[in-house]
Amino acid sequence: MSMMGDPSRFAPAPPMVTLDRLLKLEQVIEMTGLSCSTIYKWQSEGRFPRAVLLGSRAARWVQSEISAWVHEQRTEGKRASIRPKPDAPDLSTPPGMPQAQRRGRGRPRKA
Repeated sequence: MSMMGDPSRFAPAPPMVTLDRLLKLEQVIEMTGLSCSTIYKWQSEGRFPRAVLLGSRAARWVQSEISAWVHEQRTEGKRASIRPKPDAPDLSTPPGMPQAQRRGRGRPRKA
């Protein structure tokens, strides 16, 4: 029997396995915009994906889990309001403060 006629020779290849990268903390901070302390706090509260421990001092996060978390925050998270409420008081300067003191920092200038 020749090799050309053997149907097992052309068996389907196993499905491709997508390898997830393991991200360092700095990369997770860059992807999420969160601080280091927030990442660890939310991780302990169950609000953020858990790290994979590679050793006693090495932790990495699975890229697909971080990407899914970011996507979830975009779709289900609350959006910040960019406009203040119309009835909100202006708290930028106390009322009655002279104009010269409003702009500068520190002590007022001598006249």
